[in-house]
Amino acid sequence: MSKEQGSWRHNLQTGDLVMMKSGHLAIITKVDPFPEMNLETEPVPPPGIEILYCEDSTAGSCSSWRVERVASANR
Repeated sequence: MSKEQGSWRHNLQTGDLVMMKSGHLAIITKVDPFPEMNLETEPVPPPGIEILYCEDSTAGSCSSWRVERVASANR
C-alpha cells in the first residue's frame, strides 16, 4: 500500500463520526497515535482508536483499519 492510500486514517480526531467496515456508524472517543517515526524508512501504522457505536451503547476499541470512511459533516 502506498503512503497516500489510507493516509487519511492518520488524521482521525476525537468526535469524528465514522462508518465502520461492518456498516455501523460510530463516534471516535479517543485516538491513540503511534510515536513519530521516519516515514521514509518505516511505515507508520494507523492509530488505535476507541469508539462508541451509534446504533447502541456498545463501546470498544480497535485499529482505525476497521474504519471505512469519515462521515462527519465538517470534513
